[in-house]
Order: sequence, then C-alpha cells, then structure tokens
Amino acid sequence: MTRSRDVSKGATRNEFVYTATTQQTTFSGNDNNSNSLSYTVGQIDVFVNGVRQHPADYTATNGTSVVLAAGASNGDTVQINAFGTFSVSDVLAQRTEFDYTATAGQTTFSGSDNGSNSLSYTAGRIDVYLNGSHLNDTDDYVATNGTSVVLQAGAEVGDLLKVVNHGTVNLVSNILSSDLDLNGNKLDLDADGDTSIHCSTDDQIDIEIAGADDFAFKANKFEVQTGSNIDMNGTELILDADGDTSITADTDDQIDIKVAGADDFKITANTFSALDGSSVLIGGGSSRTVGGVTAALQVEGTAINDSSISLISNGASGTAGLPAKLVFGRTGAATLGTNTVVANGNEVGVISFQAADGSDLESQVASISCTIDAAAGSNDTAGRLQFFTTADGAASATERMKIASDGDILFNTDDEEPWNNSGSGNTGIVMKEDGRLAVTGDNTSPLFVNRVASDGRLVDLLQDGSTEGEISVSGTTVSFNGGHLARWARLSDNSKPTSLLKGTVMSNLDDMVVWEVDGVAKINEQRNQVKVSDSEGDINVAGLFVEWALEQGYNDMNMAMTGDMVIRVAQGVTVQKGDLLMSAGDGTAKPQGDDVVRSKTIAKVISNKVIKTYSDNSFLVPCVVMAC
Repeated sequence: MTRSRDVSKGATRNEFVYTATTQQTTFSGNDNNSNSLSYTVGQIDVFVNGVRQHPADYTATNGTSVVLAAGASNGDTVQINAFGTFSVSDVLAQRTEFDYTATAGQTTFSGSDNGSNSLSYTAGRIDVYLNGSHLNDTDDYVATNGTSVVLQAGAEVGDLLKVVNHGTVNLVSNILSSDLDLNGNKLDLDADGDTSIHCSTDDQIDIEIAGADDFAFKANKFEVQTGSNIDMNGTELILDADGDTSITADTDDQIDIKVAGADDFKITANTFSALDGSSVLIGGGSSRTVGGVTAALQVEGTAINDSSISLISNGASGTAGLPAKLVFGRTGAATLGTNTVVANGNEVGVISFQAADGSDLESQVASISCTIDAAAGSNDTAGRLQFFTTADGAASATERMKIASDGDILFNTDDEEPWNNSGSGNTGIVMKEDGRLAVTGDNTSPLFVNRVASDGRLVDLLQDGSTEGEISVSGTTVSFNGGHLARWARLSDNSKPTSLLKGTVMSNLDDMVVWEVDGVAKINEQRNQVKVSDSEGDINVAGLFVEWALEQGYNDMNMAMTGDMVIRVAQGVTVQKGDLLMSAGDGTAKPQGDDVVRSKTIAKVISNKVIKTYSDNSFLVPCVVMAC
C-alpha cells in the first residue's frame, strides 16, 4: 500500500509495499496497491520483512527504483518509506536517531544513548526498531512523554534498540536558514490535497483553498481573487511594528483607521470621514498653514492640474436644481451637528486669496466675505457680501465693494446716503436697490463720460422707456437736447397748492429758501422764494412752474428758466407762433406787443399747437423760455 503521513508539519511520508519474487533485487513501478514508486534521493527508509536496511544494503539514486544488494526470497515484504519530495533535506525533517544496547529484561529506554545523546522526541513522530525490526506503536511499545520509550516485553542482553525521532519542523526557521526549492510544484497543506501554496505561474505565488485559487502574491501586490474575501471578524489588522496603527471594524458597518494610537478616519456606508483633528492632503507634501488656517483638506501641487478642484453636475437639459455647488455653512455654536442660530455680524463664509511673501503664506491678496447683516431668526437670515483687495505697500486688505442685504451696492464707501453729507472723506459710488446712483469724488470730477471714435449721444434720458432728452457731443460742442434749465424754488408760506398749474408764470421774492438736514441748515446762495406773478409786464419773472419736487421731502417746486417748455395762456388771449410773451399779471402770459426782447420778455411761442386746456379754459402752447 501507499500511505501519506504528516511527519513534520510541512513534510509527508509515502509508503510503498512490494511482495518479492525469488532473488528479486530491483523494486520499481507500481507496488501492491498500484502506486508508482517515487522518492527524493536520501529521503527514504527501506525495510525487508520489517527489518530496516542499512543504506549500504541497497541502492536508491534515481528516485524511481530501489536495488537490494542481495536478492530477496520469494514472498518477502519490501517496504519503502519516502519522505516528501523536497530538494533540501534539512528543510523537510529534523531526523534524530538514538541507539541503545539492552540489558536482560530491560523495558524502559531513556536518557543518554550509546553516543551520549539524551533521548528527546515528539510523541507520535518516532519509529522504534529492535534488532532492525520495526515495532508497532502501542502493541510493541509506549512512547508518550517525549523522553522515554517503554517496551511491552523485556529485551534480551545485547539487543539493539533504535529510536528514530522525526521531530517537529519549524518551517519558517528552515526556510530562513536554507533554500526551499519547490520548482513550481505545490506545497499541499491538508489531507486531501486541495489546499496548497504553489508557484505554477512565474513570479506569482497562489494560495489555493478547497481546490480554488483564492489569493495571489505578485510583485509589490497582494490580490484577493474574484469570489474570495478576507474576514477579520471585527478584529484589528495591525499595520506597524509597535501595534498603534491599524484598520478595524469593531463597530458594525464602520471601518476605523487608527494612526499612532488615535482613530483619524472612518468609513461608513457611502461616507468617508476625517475625524476632528485629522486632515486629508492631496498631492503630497505636509500640512501647511495658509492665511492663519491649517485646513482639514489641502490640495497642493506643482501645476494647474494637480493644484485644482473641479465640481461637475450632470443633469438632463432643462432640469432645474442640478447645478454644481460650493456651499458654506455656519451655526452659532461650537458643537458638531447643531443648528444654533447665528448672530448679526457672524461671517458665514470667506474665500481668501493668499500669496507667499518669501517667508510664509500669511499675506492676503484679496478676499470675498459673506456676513450676517441683521438679527437672524427662523427662515430669516439677512446677509451681505464684501469684496476686499490689498493695495501696493499695504499689509492688509481693504473693503472695495459691498452688496448689502437690502440690495444696495457700495463701491469704496460704507456711506449708503452720501448725498446727505458734506466735506471730504465720503467718496465712492452707491447704487441703490431702487435704481438711484450716487457718485461722490473728493477734489475731482466724480463722473467722466467719454464717447470715442464718433460724435453723437453721450447720455440718453428716458421716462417709461421713451427717450425724452439727451446730452450729445458734436466736435467741441455739447448739446442738452429735449429739455430746459430749471431750479428749485418754494412759496413763501411753504404751501403746496394743487391749484398751481403747469406753465404758470412765477415771480421772484427776496427771501431765500431754507433747507435743513438733521436740524442743520444747508448753505443756499442762489435759490430764493417765489410767488405767482401778479404784475402785468413783470420784469422779476423767475420762470414757469413745472411740477412739485416729489422726492425731496420738502414743498419745493421745479421751475423752468431757460429752454424748451410750455407756457400757460388765459382764455380769450390770442397768440401766434413767433410772438414774444410777457406776464399778464395773473399767472398767465400774453403777447408783449412788439418783437423786441426786453427785461419783461418771458418766452417765444414756437408752435400754434395747443398742448392742453385746463378747467378754467386757460391753455398751454409750446415755447422757448428766455433766461428768466
């Protein structure tokens, strides 16, 4: 028969049994059980009728046959024990022989043998021979304590007892001290031969379990094959020598990554988390402080591609709500996961641009800040955006533009109503959310309008979408088209009578108009009070009433002084195109009777077209007002 036996935790023993014919010396090929003889030279024992043969009594050099020095007798049993198939003998088994010469009736053999070697063995891993005959364990002897062998029957004087210890091989130690050459063959690890380590593919170690390759080692790589997995069952996978860097999953559905004794990162379903105090560095290098911040996420490279972040959203055309977003959030508490309300003045987010100045990255070039702009409440979080740049030679950035929560936009000023101030220091531009624009300069022209390449309009003046006037340029001449020069004025009693009709002739008074801002009178050098002209041929005509100044907060009127206008004429008075007009003494005008421009001359009629007729049957005609 052929029997495979675990001899040394890494070596196997195959037994081949033959029945000899008369004078047979060569044993090869199939044995009694049709198993073909195969062995590693120097790794066999040969027995004839149970008597172990000395290596000088046979020849075994080709791995497939054994030749006895003397022919066997017909019916002799020849047993060949082959120990493994390795090419390095000291890796396969640690074989030690102990020889004792018996005394009369001796049963126990222990201690020093004939060669002064003290008996030591691994139970179950020895062969015992008496005068060359192989003894059976239990039937012929007992060997359980590792230091003695006890025969079941006492020996005779001079009997030779041999104990062969096959030991317990430390395969790792043997591999370190010798070269283990499998030459592409499998190292079978279990009894049925379907679990092994093999190198059938060059430069690759395959681990086979239950007949299938589950894992593979390749150059600089360990692969888990399809259908296989590594089950740590909640225990740590320790990665360094001192055991403080590991991967573990002792919390269900969570992977913890510990570095230097602390959990730095965790992975849960669809989420990778860098824990508080940890950081993620993309592009290599070390964590750096930029603008006073040592960030949890840092991207650093040497070119555009490895120093950039891109956000891409893929949504069907016409689908709303699918943009790529860069989102900043802020709460009012220093606790994770809270929604404590923010306070007025809290910065919600800042985009800061920092540049190296030769020593660090703390110098700010510019920034954009979003700040809470009023007391916050449920679904009520007013905010403002501020834009800052750093001037040449400055150590810090200065606010250059602000978009306030009410929609006002301020450039280089924090004064939202510069028209109420005087003196210097309030320069800048204010664009009010209702469309008003204020431009304030300090000792310079606040507004430059420059048309290049051709003559034409500089400014268009519209009302309800229709152009009503313009400022244009032609060569060196600037024209104010479609209007007249006007000024503010006020009645002496500060009244605002609705009976005052457009085109009414007004006359000058000596008293000046007084304007106040926050209780302080503003300087007024030229705007006087007026009344309805009550003198025919009045030479103190101030102008023609246009409308009440609705946006100033005073009972002020706009009064046309020079240019295009309409003038009020009383019922029954006839005027013709080309007539020069004067005051009729009742707020209307009438022809002055000649064509000489005089101090009483108010205007010149330019069209016979009646523009409007009032309820008192007075009417309006187009005219040119003459320097009232």
